[in-house]
Amino acid sequence: MLFVGSTYYNATLHDTAFNEMMPFSSTLTKKLVENFFSTDEDLKSEAEKTIKKIVLKDFEYHNWIDYIDYIKLAIYPMDITNDLKEELVIALNLSKDEGIIGVYKLHNDSYVFQNKIEDLTSIKNITSIKNPVDNRIFIITEEILDESFGAFFIDNYLRVFTKIDDAYKEVFRQSTDYETYYYEKWTDPSIKNPKWFKLTEKSIIDYLITENGKVIIITSKNIAKYKSNTSDSDVIPENFELVMEKDFDITSIWNENYMYFLQGIGKIKSSNEVVGIIENSYQAVDSLLNDSDKYYKVIDKNGKIYYIIENDLDIINDYSQND
Repeated sequence: MLFVGSTYYNATLHDTAFNEMMPFSSTLTKKLVENFFSTDEDLKSEAEKTIKKIVLKDFEYHNWIDYIDYIKLAIYPMDITNDLKEELVIALNLSKDEGIIGVYKLHNDSYVFQNKIEDLTSIKNITSIKNPVDNRIFIITEEILDESFGAFFIDNYLRVFTKIDDAYKEVFRQSTDYETYYYEKWTDPSIKNPKWFKLTEKSIIDYLITENGKVIIITSKNIAKYKSNTSDSDVIPENFELVMEKDFDITSIWNENYMYFLQGIGKIKSSNEVVGIIENSYQAVDSLLNDSDKYYKVIDKNGKIYYIIENDLDIINDYSQND
Protein backbone atom coordinates (compact mmCIF):
# COMPACT_ATOMS: atom_id res chain seq x y z
CA MET A 1 0.00 0.00 0.00
CA LEU A 2 1.32 3.40 -0.89
CA PHE A 3 2.23 6.12 1.59
CA VAL A 4 -0.62 8.60 1.17
CA GLY A 5 -3.30 5.99 1.88
CA SER A 6 -1.41 3.74 4.26
CA THR A 7 -0.54 6.56 6.67
CA TYR A 8 -4.19 7.00 7.58
CA TYR A 9 -5.05 3.30 7.49
CA ASN A 10 -2.19 2.19 9.73
CA ALA A 11 -3.01 4.90 12.25
CA THR A 12 -6.58 3.66 12.62
CA LEU A 13 -6.08 -0.09 12.44
CA HIS A 14 -6.84 -1.95 15.67
CA ASP A 15 -6.84 -5.55 16.75
CA THR A 16 -10.07 -7.39 17.49
CA ALA A 17 -10.14 -9.36 20.74
CA PHE A 18 -11.68 -12.80 20.73
CA ASN A 19 -12.35 -13.92 24.27
CA GLU A 20 -15.48 -16.00 24.30
CA MET A 21 -15.39 -19.65 23.30
CA MET A 22 -17.67 -20.60 20.46
CA PRO A 23 -19.84 -23.55 21.46
CA PHE A 24 -19.60 -25.33 18.15
CA SER A 25 -17.91 -28.47 16.89
CA SER A 26 -18.24 -30.00 13.47
CA THR A 27 -16.31 -31.52 10.60
CA LEU A 28 -15.81 -30.20 7.09
CA THR A 29 -17.01 -33.22 5.12
CA LYS A 30 -16.99 -33.79 1.38
CA LYS A 31 -20.78 -33.91 1.51
CA LEU A 32 -20.94 -30.51 3.21
CA VAL A 33 -18.76 -29.01 0.47
CA GLU A 34 -20.92 -30.65 -2.21
CA ASN A 35 -23.97 -29.06 -0.59
CA PHE A 36 -22.26 -25.66 -0.71
CA PHE A 37 -21.92 -25.99 -4.48
CA SER A 38 -25.49 -27.29 -4.83
CA THR A 39 -28.08 -25.53 -6.98
CA ASP A 40 -30.56 -26.06 -4.13
CA GLU A 41 -30.47 -22.64 -2.45
CA ASP A 42 -31.70 -23.92 0.93
CA LEU A 43 -29.10 -26.68 0.97
CA LYS A 44 -26.37 -24.25 -0.10
CA SER A 45 -27.36 -21.69 2.54
CA GLU A 46 -27.23 -24.18 5.40
CA ALA A 47 -23.90 -25.57 4.21
CA GLU A 48 -22.47 -22.08 3.90
CA LYS A 49 -23.41 -21.19 7.46
CA THR A 50 -21.92 -24.43 8.81
CA ILE A 51 -18.67 -24.00 6.87
CA LYS A 52 -18.29 -20.45 8.18
CA LYS A 53 -18.59 -21.74 11.74
CA ILE A 54 -16.03 -24.48 11.13
CA VAL A 55 -13.47 -22.08 9.68
CA LEU A 56 -13.98 -19.55 12.48
CA LYS A 57 -13.49 -22.35 15.00
CA ASP A 58 -10.30 -23.52 13.30
CA PHE A 59 -8.93 -19.96 13.36
CA GLU A 60 -10.10 -19.52 16.97
CA TYR A 61 -12.00 -16.41 15.87
CA HIS A 62 -14.80 -17.26 18.26
CA ASN A 63 -16.43 -13.85 18.68
CA TRP A 64 -16.99 -13.48 14.95
CA ILE A 65 -19.83 -16.02 15.23
CA ASP A 66 -22.08 -13.10 16.20
CA TYR A 67 -21.55 -11.58 12.75
CA ILE A 68 -21.77 -14.77 10.71
CA ASP A 69 -24.65 -13.47 8.57
CA TYR A 70 -22.45 -10.62 7.36
CA ILE A 71 -19.34 -12.71 6.63
CA LYS A 72 -18.72 -13.57 2.97
CA LEU A 73 -17.51 -17.07 2.06
CA ALA A 74 -15.79 -18.36 -1.08
CA ILE A 75 -14.28 -21.81 -1.71
CA TYR A 76 -11.54 -22.49 -4.26
CA PRO A 77 -10.68 -26.17 -4.91
CA MET A 78 -7.05 -26.41 -6.07
CA ASP A 79 -3.93 -28.53 -5.67
CA ILE A 80 -1.44 -26.62 -3.52
CA THR A 81 0.39 -29.43 -1.69
CA ASN A 82 1.79 -31.47 -4.59
CA ASP A 83 -0.04 -34.68 -3.67
CA LEU A 84 -2.15 -34.67 -6.86
CA LYS A 85 -5.30 -34.12 -4.83
CA GLU A 86 -7.37 -30.99 -4.71
CA GLU A 87 -7.25 -29.08 -1.47
CA LEU A 88 -9.76 -26.45 -0.44
CA VAL A 89 -8.68 -22.85 -0.15
CA ILE A 90 -11.46 -21.17 1.83
CA ALA A 91 -11.71 -17.38 1.99
CA LEU A 92 -13.74 -15.49 4.58
CA ASN A 93 -14.27 -11.75 4.30
CA LEU A 94 -14.99 -10.89 7.91
CA SER A 95 -15.56 -7.22 7.14
CA LYS A 96 -14.90 -4.77 4.33
CA ASP A 97 -11.22 -4.56 5.26
CA GLU A 98 -10.39 -7.89 6.92
CA GLY A 99 -10.09 -11.26 5.25
CA ILE A 100 -8.62 -14.67 6.10
CA ILE A 101 -7.78 -17.81 4.14
CA GLY A 102 -7.82 -21.37 5.41
CA VAL A 103 -6.16 -24.30 3.62
CA TYR A 104 -7.84 -27.70 4.04
CA LYS A 105 -6.54 -31.10 2.94
CA LEU A 106 -8.72 -34.10 2.17
CA HIS A 107 -8.34 -37.05 4.55
CA ASN A 108 -10.78 -39.92 3.97
CA ASP A 109 -14.14 -38.16 3.58
CA SER A 110 -13.32 -34.97 5.45
CA TYR A 111 -11.18 -31.89 4.91
CA VAL A 112 -8.67 -31.20 7.69
CA PHE A 113 -7.39 -27.72 8.52
CA GLN A 114 -3.73 -27.45 7.44
CA ASN A 115 -2.66 -23.83 7.26
CA LYS A 116 -3.82 -20.25 7.12
CA ILE A 117 -3.13 -16.79 5.76
CA GLU A 118 -4.17 -13.85 7.90
CA ASP A 119 -3.90 -10.05 7.82
CA LEU A 120 -5.65 -9.80 4.46
CA THR A 121 -8.14 -7.17 3.39
CA SER A 122 -11.30 -7.91 1.39
CA ILE A 123 -10.58 -10.89 -0.89
CA LYS A 124 -11.94 -10.72 -4.44
CA ASN A 125 -10.34 -13.82 -5.96
CA ILE A 126 -7.73 -16.54 -5.38
CA THR A 127 -5.66 -18.38 -7.99
CA SER A 128 -2.38 -20.29 -7.96
CA ILE A 129 0.64 -21.05 -10.11
CA LYS A 130 2.96 -24.03 -9.83
CA ASN A 131 6.57 -24.38 -10.91
CA PRO A 132 6.75 -27.90 -12.43
CA VAL A 133 10.53 -28.00 -11.99
CA ASP A 134 10.71 -27.71 -8.19
CA ASN A 135 6.96 -28.09 -7.42
CA ARG A 136 6.83 -24.78 -5.54
CA ILE A 137 3.30 -23.43 -5.49
CA PHE A 138 2.31 -19.78 -5.21
CA ILE A 139 -1.09 -18.63 -3.97
CA ILE A 140 -2.24 -15.39 -5.59
CA THR A 141 -4.82 -13.20 -3.88
CA GLU A 142 -6.69 -10.28 -5.40
CA GLU A 143 -7.73 -7.90 -2.65
CA ILE A 144 -9.25 -4.47 -2.18
CA LEU A 145 -8.90 -1.90 0.56
CA ASP A 146 -11.56 0.77 0.17
CA GLU A 147 -10.92 3.80 2.37
CA SER A 148 -12.42 6.30 -0.07
CA PHE A 149 -14.67 7.64 2.68
CA GLY A 150 -12.52 9.53 5.18
CA ALA A 151 -9.03 8.39 4.12
CA PHE A 152 -9.38 9.34 0.45
CA PHE A 153 -7.94 6.22 -1.17
CA ILE A 154 -8.94 2.93 -2.71
CA ASP A 155 -6.44 0.18 -3.50
CA ASN A 156 -7.06 -2.89 -5.62
CA TYR A 157 -3.96 -5.01 -5.36
CA LEU A 158 -2.48 -8.43 -5.89
CA ARG A 159 -0.34 -10.42 -3.47
CA VAL A 160 1.59 -13.65 -3.91
CA PHE A 161 2.17 -16.09 -1.05
CA THR A 162 4.21 -19.27 -0.85
CA LYS A 163 4.99 -21.76 1.89
CA ILE A 164 8.21 -21.01 3.77
CA ASP A 165 9.05 -22.86 7.00
CA ASP A 166 5.54 -24.38 7.15
CA ALA A 167 3.80 -21.01 6.94
CA TYR A 168 2.52 -18.97 4.02
CA LYS A 169 4.44 -15.72 3.61
CA GLU A 170 3.98 -12.78 1.27
CA VAL A 171 6.60 -12.73 -1.49
CA PHE A 172 5.19 -10.17 -3.93
CA ARG A 173 2.74 -7.28 -3.89
CA GLN A 174 1.55 -4.86 -6.53
CA SER A 175 -1.37 -2.45 -6.84
CA THR A 176 -3.46 -3.06 -9.94
CA ASP A 177 -5.81 -0.08 -9.60
CA TYR A 178 -4.94 2.50 -6.96
CA GLU A 179 -6.40 5.97 -6.53
CA THR A 180 -5.81 8.52 -3.80
CA TYR A 181 -6.21 12.23 -3.19
CA TYR A 182 -3.86 14.70 -1.57
CA TYR A 183 -4.57 18.26 -0.41
CA GLU A 184 -1.58 20.53 0.09
CA LYS A 185 -3.21 22.12 3.12
CA TRP A 186 -2.87 18.83 5.04
CA THR A 187 0.89 19.22 5.37
CA ASP A 188 1.09 23.00 5.29
CA PRO A 189 -2.02 24.77 6.68
CA SER A 190 -0.47 28.16 5.97
CA ILE A 191 -0.05 27.59 2.25
CA LYS A 192 -1.85 30.08 0.01
CA ASN A 193 -4.15 28.70 -2.66
CA PRO A 194 -3.62 25.02 -1.76
CA LYS A 195 -4.21 22.57 -4.57
CA TRP A 196 -5.83 19.16 -4.72
CA PHE A 197 -3.95 16.32 -6.41
CA LYS A 198 -5.16 12.93 -7.57
CA LEU A 199 -2.67 10.08 -7.88
CA THR A 200 -3.39 6.88 -9.79
CA GLU A 201 -1.51 3.65 -10.34
CA LYS A 202 -2.71 1.02 -12.82
CA SER A 203 -0.92 -2.24 -13.56
CA ILE A 204 -1.35 -5.28 -15.78
CA ILE A 205 0.38 -8.35 -14.35
CA ASP A 206 1.39 -11.51 -16.19
CA TYR A 207 3.25 -14.69 -15.16
CA LEU A 208 5.82 -16.76 -16.99
CA ILE A 209 7.59 -20.02 -16.15
CA THR A 210 10.66 -20.72 -18.27
CA GLU A 211 11.84 -24.18 -19.34
CA ASN A 212 14.59 -24.14 -16.71
CA GLY A 213 12.10 -23.33 -13.95
CA LYS A 214 12.38 -19.57 -13.49
CA VAL A 215 9.12 -18.07 -12.27
CA ILE A 216 8.78 -14.53 -13.59
CA ILE A 217 6.22 -11.81 -12.89
CA ILE A 218 5.96 -9.11 -15.56
CA THR A 219 4.28 -5.86 -14.54
CA SER A 220 3.24 -3.13 -16.97
CA LYS A 221 2.57 -0.10 -14.81
CA ASN A 222 1.31 3.44 -15.33
CA ILE A 223 1.53 6.07 -12.59
CA ALA A 224 -0.08 9.48 -13.01
CA LYS A 225 -0.59 12.77 -11.18
CA TYR A 226 -3.58 15.01 -11.74
CA LYS A 227 -4.14 18.54 -10.41
CA SER A 228 -7.28 20.54 -9.74
CA ASN A 229 -7.35 24.31 -9.95
CA THR A 230 -9.86 24.41 -7.09
CA SER A 231 -8.24 25.77 -3.92
CA ASP A 232 -11.02 27.10 -1.72
CA SER A 233 -12.62 23.90 -0.45
CA ASP A 234 -11.80 20.93 1.78
CA VAL A 235 -14.06 18.80 -0.41
CA ILE A 236 -12.52 16.75 -3.23
CA PRO A 237 -13.09 18.61 -6.51
CA GLU A 238 -14.83 16.97 -9.44
CA ASN A 239 -12.43 18.01 -12.18
CA PHE A 240 -8.72 17.20 -12.48
CA GLU A 241 -6.26 17.58 -15.32
CA LEU A 242 -3.29 15.33 -16.03
CA VAL A 243 0.04 17.00 -15.24
CA MET A 244 2.48 14.05 -15.22
CA GLU A 245 2.63 10.33 -15.91
CA LYS A 246 5.22 7.58 -16.24
CA ASP A 247 5.16 4.04 -17.63
CA PHE A 248 7.23 1.08 -16.47
CA ASP A 249 7.73 -2.51 -17.64
CA ILE A 250 9.06 -4.36 -14.62
CA THR A 251 10.42 -7.90 -14.39
CA SER A 252 10.49 -9.67 -11.02
CA ILE A 253 12.10 -13.13 -10.80
CA TRP A 254 11.61 -15.68 -8.01
CA ASN A 255 14.84 -16.12 -6.06
CA GLU A 256 15.09 -19.23 -3.90
CA ASN A 257 18.01 -17.79 -1.91
CA TYR A 258 16.06 -14.75 -0.79
CA MET A 259 12.63 -16.40 -0.95
CA TYR A 260 11.15 -13.39 -2.73
CA PHE A 261 10.37 -12.05 -6.19
CA LEU A 262 13.23 -9.69 -6.98
CA GLN A 263 13.90 -6.98 -9.54
CA GLY A 264 17.64 -7.47 -9.10
CA ILE A 265 20.60 -8.00 -6.80
CA GLY A 266 22.67 -5.24 -5.22
CA LYS A 267 25.51 -4.63 -2.78
CA ILE A 268 25.21 -2.11 0.04
CA LYS A 269 28.29 0.12 -0.14
CA SER A 270 28.44 0.90 3.57
CA SER A 271 28.38 -2.77 4.68
CA ASN A 272 29.33 -4.78 1.56
CA GLU A 273 26.22 -6.91 2.17
CA VAL A 274 24.61 -8.43 -0.92
CA VAL A 275 20.82 -8.01 -0.89
CA GLY A 276 17.83 -8.67 -3.11
CA ILE A 277 16.09 -5.67 -4.65
CA ILE A 278 12.30 -5.79 -4.28
CA GLU A 279 11.43 -2.38 -5.75
CA ASN A 280 12.57 1.22 -5.94
CA SER A 281 10.84 4.42 -4.96
CA TYR A 282 10.64 6.02 -8.41
CA GLN A 283 8.29 3.23 -9.52
CA ALA A 284 5.78 4.28 -6.84
CA VAL A 285 3.11 6.86 -7.59
CA ASP A 286 4.05 8.85 -4.45
CA SER A 287 7.28 9.80 -6.22
CA LEU A 288 5.23 12.14 -8.40
CA LEU A 289 4.53 14.24 -5.30
CA ASN A 290 7.92 13.93 -3.64
CA ASP A 291 11.17 14.04 -5.64
CA SER A 292 13.48 13.68 -2.64
CA ASP A 293 16.27 11.08 -2.44
CA LYS A 294 15.47 7.82 -4.21
CA TYR A 295 15.62 4.61 -2.24
CA TYR A 296 15.40 0.86 -2.75
CA LYS A 297 13.31 -1.66 -0.85
CA VAL A 298 15.61 -4.64 -0.25
CA ILE A 299 15.66 -8.00 1.51
CA ASP A 300 18.59 -9.82 3.10
CA LYS A 301 19.09 -13.59 3.22
CA ASN A 302 17.55 -13.71 6.71
CA GLY A 303 14.29 -12.35 5.28
CA LYS A 304 14.62 -8.88 6.81
CA ILE A 305 13.14 -6.16 4.59
CA TYR A 306 14.35 -2.58 4.82
CA TYR A 307 15.14 0.52 2.76
CA ILE A 308 18.46 1.74 1.37
CA ILE A 309 19.09 5.15 -0.24
CA GLU A 310 20.08 4.97 -3.89
CA ASN A 311 23.59 6.31 -3.32
CA ASP A 312 24.38 3.46 -0.91
CA LEU A 313 23.57 0.62 -3.31
CA ASP A 314 25.56 -0.78 -6.22
CA ILE A 315 23.45 -2.74 -8.71
CA ILE A 316 24.96 -6.16 -9.48
CA ASN A 317 22.09 -7.61 -11.54
CA ASP A 318 19.08 -5.67 -12.82
CA TYR A 319 16.15 -7.80 -13.97
CA SER A 320 13.79 -4.85 -14.27
CA GLN A 321 13.47 -2.97 -17.52
CA ASN A 322 12.33 0.57 -16.83
CA ASP A 323 11.51 3.31 -19.30
